[in-house]
Amino acid sequence: SADADGPTYEWVSHAGARRFDLGDDAGVDITLPFTLPFYGLNATALRVSNNGAILLNNVGGDLDWVNQPLTSTYTPAHFIAPFWDDLDGRYGGVYVEFAGQPPKRRAVVSWVNRPHFELEGLASVQAILYEDGSILFQYLDTDFGVPEWDSGASATVGRRSLGRGHNR
Repeated sequence: SADADGPTYEWVSHAGARRFDLGDDAGVDITLPFTLPFYGLNATALRVSNNGAILLNNVGGDLDWVNQPLTSTYTPAHFIAPFWDDLDGRYGGVYVEFAGQPPKRRAVVSWVNRPHFELEGLASVQAILYEDGSILFQYLDTDFGVPEWDSGASATVGRRSLGRGHNR
């Protein structure tokens, strides 16, 4: 959630966003139209994973479908995880849209109607990355109909920079 001065929840429609039909465990490289400050890194590119996570300035890199704790040595650096889990790519879509004017631009990354790997339920999650470095995670639906997965029970959520001291 955002602090008192930060952004508040308001699901952003993906109607005008670019759709990516990412297959299982796939990702897509996105060039940002602004520089995103992230714990000392100035990110200009995203690697958006089908599995509900984003790598910063790591084009061509992929995330394993087996999500890890943020403090794991297997979790990559410069990493944003609104809902890192084993999501299936056969239904729904991954959407990216840019909006706003300098210095208040934003990138909206949405995973919409993505089932869990066993084709159970459909989750819809967003990460909004603001030009000032603010990040907002939004959850429209995280009910897969399986208690072990519902509401993020099996997902990794947070962000990680180079060192463990910056994990959130």
